[in-house]
Amino acid sequence: MKPLFILCITFLLLGTTQADDVKTTDVYRRIRAAIDAVPAIDTHDHLRPFELREADAIRIGRQIMRENALKLFPKLRRHLWKSPNPQVK
Repeated sequence: MKPLFILCITFLLLGTTQADDVKTTDVYRRIRAAIDAVPAIDTHDHLRPFELREADAIRIGRQIMRENALKLFPKLRRHLWKSPNPQVK
C-alpha cells in the first residue's frame, strides 16, 4: 500500500510542473538553422501518369474484395476456385 501511495504522490508532483516551449530554446534554433541551410533538391524520379480504365478498376476491386473475403472466411476458397485436377482438394 505504501509504494502505491508514494507512486501517486510522485505523479501528482510531476504533473504540476510546467514544460517550456521547445521552439524558444537555443538548441531548437541551432537545429532549425542547420536544417534550413541544407538545400532541398528534388532528385527522385516521378512516375508517369497513366489512365486506369474502368474495366481494370473493376477487376482490381473484385480481386481485393475476394482476398478480403478469403481472409475472413477461409472455407470460401474451395467455392471460389475450382481445381483443374478434381482429385486435388
